[in-house]
Amino acid sequence: MKSAPHSHILTKRERDFRVVFIMSFPLFVVGALAERMIPQSRPVGPMPRRRRGSIFAEAKAAAYRTLPYAF
Repeated sequence: MKSAPHSHILTKRERDFRVVFIMSFPLFVVGALAERMIPQSRPVGPMPRRRRGSIFAEAKAAAYRTLPYAF
């Protein structure tokens, strides 16, 4: 009797996504750094400031928002 396939085995698409993520992550880090360095116009008024995460957290979030469109 065969057991169910192991859940830790990745599909080809998941492996491809991870490879593309690892290769492109430095570009997203540079983009997150540039976003912080370039002054942006701020709205006038009593708007609460958005608390920002780390550069790496922002880069990871941007990558996960963008890369699925490649697949």
